[in-house]
Amino acid sequence: MTRLFIVGNGPSLAETDLNRLIGEESWGMNHIYLLYSSFDWRPTRWWWCDHPQRKWQLERLFAYVREYAGTDIWVRDDVAEMLLGDYRPYGDDFDFFDELPEYITVWKRCSKHITSALDPSRRPGEIHFSADGTLCKPGSGLGVLIQQAVIENHNPIYLLGCDAGFWPNEPHHMVEGYNDEFDNMTEEGAEETNAMLLWMHKQWEAWAEKSHWQIYNVGGKIQAHPRISWETLFR
Repeated sequence: MTRLFIVGNGPSLAETDLNRLIGEESWGMNHIYLLYSSFDWRPTRWWWCDHPQRKWQLERLFAYVREYAGTDIWVRDDVAEMLLGDYRPYGDDFDFFDELPEYITVWKRCSKHITSALDPSRRPGEIHFSADGTLCKPGSGLGVLIQQAVIENHNPIYLLGCDAGFWPNEPHHMVEGYNDEFDNMTEEGAEETNAMLLWMHKQWEAWAEKSHWQIYNVGGKIQAHPRISWETLFR
C-alpha cells in the first residue's frame, strides 16, 4: 500500500503549499492546472471528471491534453468521445484526435447515479463498487478519484481542497474565474450543492470506517473525515 494525496479545487488550496507534494503520489482534477504557475508541483495523475458545461471548458480541455502530452491523464468516457469528435455538443470547431494518445486512460462512468445531480433519487444508498470497474460519481468528481484510489489499494488517502463552500457572491474555487456557471448561484442552489457534497463525503467517511480504510481531511473546510495536519505528514 502507498499513501496518496487527492487534490480538490476548493478555496482552501490558497492556504496550501502544494510543493510539499513533490515526490508524493498525488492526483489532481479538472481545472487544477490553473494553479500550475504558482507551484513547481504537478500531479502524478490528472483527471477530468465532468461533462464540460461551456464551449470554453472543452477548449481548455483540448489545450491541456496537448500541452501536457505524455503525462498520466484520465478522462470520462463521454469526454473521450468529445476529444475524438464522436460526440460534438459544441460544434465542429475543434482539432479532434483521430485516436486517443496512449497517455490518456478512459474511465467508464456509472450511468445510474448521474454525476452531480441534486435529485436524491439519483444517489446510491451507499458507496458501491462495480465488478467491471465502472466508477460512480455520486455528488462530486473527487469521489471518483477516491474510488479508483481504493481499487488501486492506496491507503491512507489524504484529501486537500475539499470545502463545500458554495455561497452567492463568494469564491467557490482556488482561483477567481475558475468556472462561470456558479457566478449567479442562488442561496437555495448553494445550500443544495453543499448538502450534496457533504452527503458524498459522509458516505465515504462511513465506508472508510466500516472498511478500516484511512481517509483523512488535510486542511479542507468540509466537516467530514478525520483531520490530520501537514506537520504530522511531513515530519
